[in-house]
Amino acid sequence: MADQLTPSQDLAELFFKAMDRAFEAVQGGKSLRPFTMTVSREGASEVKDFDEDGLELARQSVQGAVGELRLYAIAGEGYVNRDGRRWDAILVEAGEEGQDHAFLFCQRCEEPRWKRAGGPEVIDRPLCLLARAVAVP
Repeated sequence: MADQLTPSQDLAELFFKAMDRAFEAVQGGKSLRPFTMTVSREGASEVKDFDEDGLELARQSVQGAVGELRLYAIAGEGYVNRDGRRWDAILVEAGEEGQDHAFLFCQRCEEPRWKRAGGPEVIDRPLCLLARAVAVP
């Protein structure tokens, strides 16, 4: 069971690429537009950007590719409650074909809505919030 709740090396690499891209996007106080990063069964990588309120469309895009994808990541901004307070966060859901769960990672940030000239101030390391059962493509 423990092996099932550990992301593969390929999935971890995709997660870190998605997190890096998200942080690049919010530098200079910009809002994070949701995006997906996918890897097909053939190994082709693709990134799709969505409007600021397009997180659900990003999810639908991944769900619509069931049977074609080996890996996916969906990134957006949100918040997480931790240590007795609400933190702004970059959230990345990542999943892999053949697994009955996906992972939800967050990176807490100090500055609300990233509105600092230098971008968000990172708090601690990324956290894996949960591994949940989903219909992974």
